[in-house]
Amino acid sequence: MITNYFMKNFDPESIKGRSLKRLSKKPAYTNIEKDGAIEQYTEEQAEMIAEAARYGENLQREMKWDTSRGFSSVKHMARLVGKKLDRKRSAVGTLICTHTTFDKNHTVLGQDRLSNLGKDVLNVNEESDYDENIQVSDGRIGTPSKALVPWWDPDYSYTLPIGAHGRNSNGFSYVVAQTKSIQYWNKSWSTIKKYADQLSDFYAKGGWDGYKYLTVPVVQGEIRTAYLGESDNTAGQVFILDTLDIEAADRYYTRQFLYIEVATSEGIQRWEEVQNLTTCNSTAKKFEIQILDDLSGTAIIFGDGINGAVPENGAGITLHYLKTDGAEGNTPNKFSFNDSIEGAEIPPKLLVSIGFQNPWPILGGTDLEGLKEFKKNAESAYAKNYKTIHTLTEFREQLNTISPIYLLKYKVKTGFEKQVVNSLEIYTNKVQVTGITTTLNKLSTTEQVLFNSIINRNMNDGIIFDMSVVYKDPSIIKINSNIEIEPREKINDVELVETQLTDYLYNTYGPYVNESLDKYQQITLLKGLLSYYDNIASENSLDMIELDQQRVEYEMDGTVKITWDLPAAVMDNLGANKTLILDEKDGYVYPFVIQINLKGIYLTMLVYKDGDKCTLKVLNKTKYTFSPAELRDQSSLVDDVDTDWLSTPANSKANATASFKVLTASSENLTVELKLPKAIIANRLEIVEAVQEYDEQNTEMESTLRRELDKSIQDGVTNFAFSFIPADKTIKFSDWNTILYYNNIGVYVKQ
Repeated sequence: MITNYFMKNFDPESIKGRSLKRLSKKPAYTNIEKDGAIEQYTEEQAEMIAEAARYGENLQREMKWDTSRGFSSVKHMARLVGKKLDRKRSAVGTLICTHTTFDKNHTVLGQDRLSNLGKDVLNVNEESDYDENIQVSDGRIGTPSKALVPWWDPDYSYTLPIGAHGRNSNGFSYVVAQTKSIQYWNKSWSTIKKYADQLSDFYAKGGWDGYKYLTVPVVQGEIRTAYLGESDNTAGQVFILDTLDIEAADRYYTRQFLYIEVATSEGIQRWEEVQNLTTCNSTAKKFEIQILDDLSGTAIIFGDGINGAVPENGAGITLHYLKTDGAEGNTPNKFSFNDSIEGAEIPPKLLVSIGFQNPWPILGGTDLEGLKEFKKNAESAYAKNYKTIHTLTEFREQLNTISPIYLLKYKVKTGFEKQVVNSLEIYTNKVQVTGITTTLNKLSTTEQVLFNSIINRNMNDGIIFDMSVVYKDPSIIKINSNIEIEPREKINDVELVETQLTDYLYNTYGPYVNESLDKYQQITLLKGLLSYYDNIASENSLDMIELDQQRVEYEMDGTVKITWDLPAAVMDNLGANKTLILDEKDGYVYPFVIQINLKGIYLTMLVYKDGDKCTLKVLNKTKYTFSPAELRDQSSLVDDVDTDWLSTPANSKANATASFKVLTASSENLTVELKLPKAIIANRLEIVEAVQEYDEQNTEMESTLRRELDKSIQDGVTNFAFSFIPADKTIKFSDWNTILYYNNIGVYVKQ
């Protein structure tokens, strides 16, 4: 490389001087020195070399100028592979839309029941006082007056068309991305829930979605139009728009909002965006969008008649797009909407009101690419020009751009699927996808059908490797973490510091961070905390691995048995007795923790193990994270222990008690079971009143228990979770479909 210092030695006189100095060492130099022609020739040669050096210096200065522009220089180079700066992307998710209670005369009978969502423990599939299409008393057990109600009117319904919108509590707009209409409910709910096959089929088809409420796909942003001007029929016309907020329009629900209308003498033509005009033929009605290098605006570029068509002379050009707020428009908190909807189609005869709410976060919004992301994404830019996916890595990176359902955390792998046809085993190549949505749940049966269908349709349009895609249920493992710190210097406002540290770890490592962990490492949160906060003299942490229920069985001994299986794992070392469980630490045996949610009644159960015997205690309050001190000293929890909950009520005919067993505990497997008296569950699920006897021999009562518990679990309002303290500091789970993430994080200051 030629430097400025080096350039000072490349003026003509310096070059000539060095040349003569070299010549002076030749034997015939005396004769050369007397020859004036040679001296003149040396001067000319020096001038030519100096001119080349000056040109090199000029090029170097230009290169330095490009480099000094930083990001711009990278963008110039990236154009060689067709890479452009990626635009902002909108958050994509789903909202619940539902209606007020009304009778068949369209008289509003009560409050907007949607307003209870987020303020009360409200399951959107909970039974209401209108499910039989007749109004019954609000005096039923539970809170039927707060439950959502089905649509009654056979002649009229309301519709949410594409473009209808509502706002969250921060004022950000969300636009409906798929037209949805409510349906008339004319079925017998008592008949459906009476028979297991009918109930299973009902939920497989979406359950109450479409009758009591609508699950509505939405995209963050506001629909905008911009008149760009008239075409002058020249090649490569460029129109500049003074905004950087045009949504990327490269995902299933967002691409429909970006297009151009060209008003020609023959009518309105619709033109679509293309990643690169060089991929188009001369008649393609396409346009290209580029962010300007200085980030001052956005360029809309038309073809030159060779690559892409040229709009006819005088044609008016109007851009339709979604104005997005990018990452700022994400809605990370549940129940953050203002309920109202604009643009809904409600017949004037209907007096009901409808509204939005989000029982889960809505995420996925991103800002303009930074330099790091730009460099990383440049590699796949060439394939993106042709809308093809060459490799599994590209498919993994682009999954959420073609998926109809946004996956917050997901994994992808290739595999085989075996089918038996006429007694022959046929193996088919498959791309397997597992993951969870922003609800932190796996895809429902209906969502899986939609996911597989849309993904494969998109893949068939552009994929190169010949594989179909199939969704596989994930094995979900959560981590509940508690960190105690002792500060080096005294903290005046302990509560404020605890909140700040907890919020930092939750936002950095919590459940709504996109990436799924590839393994559990105890040190992860500690390192993150130390990088953020330096007033720490010592720390004491306790992590608990949590599994949701795996199997629910109905025993003949008057109990319901819940069994959990830990997926196979690879560890850095083995705990005491070669188990996955931390049997002993500092001379103390730590308990297992079981979280129980029976239809909105939350309970925490501690299981203290002494040899083969287990002692169960139930806390009246819900706890997800425990400090080592809390678990070592029962006295800190003694006031919260409810011993009555564990045994069958005295008036019940069933003679059963709660019990817990560790069935297997080794380096390869951990299987545990919990048994709960059916009488307790029947009372908690309000199948029988607390004062009423539960009789297992009563087949109708037993059938009701099984049906109601299965339905409650399927609805997601009842679940059982088992947690244990791992013996190992590092655990990698062997099953590829394991989705591992931090669920609850607590930080506490001890001083």
